[in-house]
Amino acid sequence: MPEQNPETILDAAEQATSQLGLRLQKARKSAGLTLDALARASGVSKGTLSQIEQNKANPSITVLYRVAMALSVPVSSLVEDPARVLHFEVVPAGEASRKFFTNQACSGHLLNPPWMDKDLEVYEMNFPPGGSLDSQPHHPHTRELLTVVQGELEVEAGGRIAKLNPGDTAHYSADVPHHIRNAGETEATAYLVVRYWTE
Repeated sequence: MPEQNPETILDAAEQATSQLGLRLQKARKSAGLTLDALARASGVSKGTLSQIEQNKANPSITVLYRVAMALSVPVSSLVEDPARVLHFEVVPAGEASRKFFTNQACSGHLLNPPWMDKDLEVYEMNFPPGGSLDSQPHHPHTRELLTVVQGELEVEAGGRIAKLNPGDTAHYSADVPHHIRNAGETEATAYLVVRYWTE
C-alpha cells in the first residue's frame, strides 16, 4: 500500500468535517424534518444536532449512524462528496436487521439495507398453499412490484385482479387495500418491492 502524506489525510478530514453540517442540514430538510423531529427520531439531542449543522461539533461514528438511520441515508452521504462516492454494500443472508415476519399467512425477509426502508423495501416472500398477504393502504402514492419466482400467485389492488406465473411481474398502487394470495397447491416464492413516495 503506498504511503499516504499526513498533510493530505488531514486536508481530506478537514474538508469532510467542513461539509458535514451543510450535508446534514440538506438531508434533514429533504426529509421534511425539523431539528426537534430529527432529535426524536435519532435519539440525538437537538442541541447536538444544531452544533453539528453549524460545524461546531465533531460527532462520533455512533451519533452519525443514528442520525443517518433516522434520515434513511447512508452515513457516507454525510461525510463524503456525493459526486465522488461509489457506494457498495452487502447485506449478509444471516443479518439480524433483515426483517422476518410471520404475522400473516406467509413469511418474508427484507433484502435491502435497513437504512433504506423509508424509501424502498425489497422482500423475498414465501407463500404456502392457501397463504396470503393482506395489506391496508400504505402512504399516498406508494407502489409495489411483485415478481413470481416459483408457483402461482394472485394479486388484487383497487378492485383489479391478476394471476401471476413464474417470471410475471405486477406493478400496482399500494395506497389502496391490496392482497397477494397463493391459490395453488404448491408453495410460491416471489420478490416484493415496495416503493414509497419521497418527494
